[in-house]
Amino acid sequence: MTKKVDTWMPLLVDKYLGDTQHLTTEQHGAYLLLLMTMWKRDGVLMVRDLPQITRLSPARWKACQSVLMEMFTLSDDGLTVTQKRLSKELQRSKENTEAKSKAGAKGAANRWRSDGTANGTAIADASQPHWQTGASTSTPIPLPSGVGSDAVASGAAAPPAPPEISPMSAKERVWALGVPLLGDSARSLLGKLAKEHTDDVLVSVLAEATIDRPIDPKAWVIAACEARSRRGKPANGPHVETMEEIFANQRPDWAVKAGFPDRFQAENAGCTAKTAHQFRGGQRVAA
Repeated sequence: MTKKVDTWMPLLVDKYLGDTQHLTTEQHGAYLLLLMTMWKRDGVLMVRDLPQITRLSPARWKACQSVLMEMFTLSDDGLTVTQKRLSKELQRSKENTEAKSKAGAKGAANRWRSDGTANGTAIADASQPHWQTGASTSTPIPLPSGVGSDAVASGAAAPPAPPEISPMSAKERVWALGVPLLGDSARSLLGKLAKEHTDDVLVSVLAEATIDRPIDPKAWVIAACEARSRRGKPANGPHVETMEEIFANQRPDWAVKAGFPDRFQAENAGCTAKTAHQFRGGQRVAA
């Protein structure tokens, strides 16, 4: 069985720089996040996951998307992307790891007999420096207490197997994601949202908010849950907001022009769409 190779990823600096001279600093960061996540996910990414992986806002992803997508190969069905050089390096790493694993298994087999006792000659041979060609190899290396034929014959009990860890339920994931994001005082809000929109919808929204870190997470989660729930209604129902629309509704132009990071901080300061002209830099100006 091939061991995991996702603990390190080779970066060919000269080739990387040669292929990415046209990228901005922001695009470099997004591209590297995509490459590293692709390496950990066995060389393939779902297209729908790309904005979330880059940590870009919907507006910035829309601006960078065409440039970043040119760096990848899109599947025929349009659902996944790969990267040619990364795929080659990943395959090479898998082959190297597999070869080392087989060599290690073969070496271990030479050092131990089938009955569990040490093959002293093989161990001694392996332990001799290469220049000691005339050294005796007949003396086995002493084994730790409890290892070898005596331990096998005595029927020593094997160490207990680790306990099985059952997967978390959707409700457990709500608390695991929601409390660190919204605070312990938000438990009642989480319970209310779970009843109104189901645990699965709430888990999906909380996972997205944990990655995106919106300015006002509570308001964002409430709005996203409502939009996500409406997506399951018939086509002739009310308009279903996209994530871009949800983001835009939190940061309307009038609030941004008045100097506020989002709608909620603007309204807390008494700034609305009608009174936004009275504010500059987040402060009310004299009439």
